Amino acid sequence: MEKKEQIDHIYDLIMQLSAGNLGYRSEISQKNDELDAITMGINMLAEELQTTTVSKDYLGRIYKGVVDMLIVIGPDNVMHQVNSTVCKLLNYKEEQLIGEPISKIFQKKEAKFLSKINEELDKKGHAYNIERTLKTKKGKLIPVSISGSLLYGSDGNIDGKLFIAKDISKMKKTTEQLKRKNEELNTFIYRVSHDIKGPLASIIGLLNLAKDDGEDPEAMKSYFGLIETSASRLDKVIGDFLEIGKLTQSQIRSSPLDFKGFIQEILDSLQYAENFKNIKIKVSLPQHHVFRTKKILLKAVLQNLIENAIKYSRKDIEKPLIEITVKESDGKLIIMVADNGIGIPKNMQEHVFKMFYKGEHANSGSGLGLYIVKTSLDSLKGTITVQSAPGEGSTFILEIPARRAEIHVGLKN
Repeated sequence: MEKKEQIDHIYDLIMQLSAGNLGYRSEISQKNDELDAITMGINMLAEELQTTTVSKDYLGRIYKGVVDMLIVIGPDNVMHQVNSTVCKLLNYKEEQLIGEPISKIFQKKEAKFLSKINEELDKKGHAYNIERTLKTKKGKLIPVSISGSLLYGSDGNIDGKLFIAKDISKMKKTTEQLKRKNEELNTFIYRVSHDIKGPLASIIGLLNLAKDDGEDPEAMKSYFGLIETSASRLDKVIGDFLEIGKLTQSQIRSSPLDFKGFIQEILDSLQYAENFKNIKIKVSLPQHHVFRTKKILLKAVLQNLIENAIKYSRKDIEKPLIEITVKESDGKLIIMVADNGIGIPKNMQEHVFKMFYKGEHANSGSGLGLYIVKTSLDSLKGTITVQSAPGEGSTFILEIPARRAEIHVGLKN
């Protein structure tokens, strides 16, 4: 191979490498002269570049594919690299973060984070699962679990830090829900025992009194009346607890429901309630009154609302009234239960759906009626609002997703 040919090969090799063709290699002559040495050196350089570049591409693909937030910062705490997850969750573009201090994405009060994690990194070289709060571009706060490690350069000195942050918003929400449910369960167990023991103690005490006054018919009649009241109260408490157990079952299916017969069925079950006969009840239904929904849940809702309207009706007015209205709108049922009863004070309205909450006028019952209403509506994916004022009555407005069902003659509920 002539020198000119060797020089041409070297020129070719350089041009190929500069064009990015790192797999290109030049032929070496058998002369073992200085031009061959140059060619061998460039070939070796090309091989090293190819290995390094492939490695970088491979790491880049891994880096971009990490589903958690991945941030590389330099010794000056400035962000050098962020992956797409960081940009997506924090609502930034990559160029808006690169070159910025990492404090930009942290809540202000978390400035101590860097000093704390730096201490741990300096001490151990890594840090695991430190909970902190990141801040999006719009100021929304996202709880995260952060792990970090030191990055070393080829000279063995610390070159920066790598942080991996996992969004734990859902986990936090689930934990809070479990905590709340656990608190509700503890309260529930306590109240079950308390509300059952009360009537039972009354019944036992009255029976003991009856034994002593067994020969006095009037006293016995009074005792039996009080025993009946306590037994009824106990029956209501147990019934409410059983109702909650039934409503928490997830296997309740939708079925056709004829509102005309359905509401009448509820009213018939309440006809012996105190003051029922003195109350005028108006029912207004849409022309099409058969819909598919979960009857057991809707019955729990309406029965409790109507029962409360009866229970808290005013006895000092001539015309106590309950109006039940059902309307259809955009694939939803709008159901209103309105009364002109004693009403609910403004400061109590946000609490009435809580478990065991009893208003200032409630002197009996389990305090579970409106909790059952809310629990049932949650299962129906429905909503409820209340409008009320003391002495003017209350209106409960329900919105429930439901679709029409065909009307069949003789349809049963």
